[in-house]
Amino acid sequence: MGPNLPIWSLFLTAYGALGIFVMAGLTFGYSQWSIHQKPYGFLVAGLCVVMLFVVYGIGKVGEGLAEAQTQLMHTFLQETLNVAHT
Repeated sequence: MGPNLPIWSLFLTAYGALGIFVMAGLTFGYSQWSIHQKPYGFLVAGLCVVMLFVVYGIGKVGEGLAEAQTQLMHTFLQETLNVAHT
């Protein structure tokens, strides 16, 4: 029992990829802006920031759905540590 590794990996990959796309969009947008072109790179960065908040929200929903399982693991850990300590 515990967190599902593929789910954790999916969230980590999503945060990493979206973070890279935000930085690339900002860099590209600034480059476009500095040579007086339409800076649509900023739009890409903005959309990726919105997607980061969506991923965060999905994680919070999942956290709420797993609250009973998390509480069970916490209780098990506390009982195990109390038995080991005495």
